[in-house]
Amino acid sequence: MKKYIILFLTGLFLVNTVQAQENIITNKLRNSLFNKNQSQTKINTNSENNQNSEQENLSADAMILYNANDIEGALQILLSITEENRTALDWLLLGNIYQDKKDNANAVLMYQKAIIKDIKFYRAYYNLGNIYLEDENTQEAIKLYKSALKYKPDFGYGYYNIGCAYVKIGNLKKAKSAFLKAAEYKKEMPETYYNLVFIYKKLGDTKKAEEYLKIYNELAERKL
Repeated sequence: MKKYIILFLTGLFLVNTVQAQENIITNKLRNSLFNKNQSQTKINTNSENNQNSEQENLSADAMILYNANDIEGALQILLSITEENRTALDWLLLGNIYQDKKDNANAVLMYQKAIIKDIKFYRAYYNLGNIYLEDENTQEAIKLYKSALKYKPDFGYGYYNIGCAYVKIGNLKKAKSAFLKAAEYKKEMPETYYNLVFIYKKLGDTKKAEEYLKIYNELAERKL
């Protein structure tokens, strides 16, 4: 999953869109009500199962094409699914596609549809937050990251990005807390420790800054 990366010591700020998770999330089928004619019920149930199976296959095909960088092919498949049959993950993937196409207005709409479909779908809040942070609407981004963390309390990238947002508004104490949480849940992400070096230096804690710089250097060396 891609993320925001802020390397404050060098002044570098990179923005990337977030990729949807590869596995397909599907809803369990509800039990059908029995009609008086049980044979007819069996036929109807089989029809529903086939329809849901086709829906899942389309969603899976779209994900495969997207991960192969065929975003136009993925888009056409997703648009062939009726809106009422799209899953939250379908809407998220549509948002990713529009974001890749630099169409943030439609991306926002797709992520909002994902949330309507599943109010606890933390990735949609996170992706929306990324767009707002990119557009310098930092307070709105913070609200969205908080929503993502509400539904996914161990979401390391969520803590990382809300830390970036707090730095942008100058709240270094909250940024520090967020980056420490990010380090707790995403231990192998060097950028988190780099940002902690910056924050501790700003807060006048040189010893802590040196401690996190050592961790950053070790992780960065492993990635070479």
